[in-house]
Amino acid sequence: MIVTSAEAVPALKGFLTEDALGAVGTDVALHGALLVKNARSLLICGAPGAGKTTLALALVAAGFDCGGDDIALMDGRGLMRGVPFAPALKSGSWDLLDGLRDAIIACPVHRRLDNKRVRYLAPVRYAPREHVPLHMIVLIRRRKEGPAVISAVEPVQALSELLSGAFTSERRLDVMQFESLLTAVSGARLVELTFSRLDEAVAILSRYHEEG
Repeated sequence: MIVTSAEAVPALKGFLTEDALGAVGTDVALHGALLVKNARSLLICGAPGAGKTTLALALVAAGFDCGGDDIALMDGRGLMRGVPFAPALKSGSWDLLDGLRDAIIACPVHRRLDNKRVRYLAPVRYAPREHVPLHMIVLIRRRKEGPAVISAVEPVQALSELLSGAFTSERRLDVMQFESLLTAVSGARLVELTFSRLDEAVAILSRYHEEG
């Protein structure tokens, strides 16, 4: 691959991501941002550009540990751990994280192969590399204005969201892996969060995560 100097880091991350996914073994890789607090995890899922990384870093600033902003691994018991790449922030989110603005500005600007500009934020407070229970699955929806609203979702909707971004070394889920995913979903709190302001989203998720 021939790339410019500005494209080298995103291209390298792409190769490293492929390498990480190729080494998942019997785990299931899920597309989402994983946060950990009090030995329980919270998985943020959403469409590309929905703001998973931005919300994840806002939660880190509020006391959560970062498991990973893009890939979470689920083992055969339905327990989770993240893949701790440096979080990738697209240009639209650089001014949204007030408490991290100086750290973000200090990071160099890179250009992905899709022409989007990104900064990789490091260092970040990462969670210990151990599997923890999945306490909550959060499907996020961004909107331009309006208060943050959180509502329960059906297990089928949450399962469908996870399956759409699931990856295994065999490129398909076997029966045991599917049952592990069902175990994780059935034991977690399942919610959809619609929000426009990060501070409101963080306040709601922090409160829900503290609840049993």
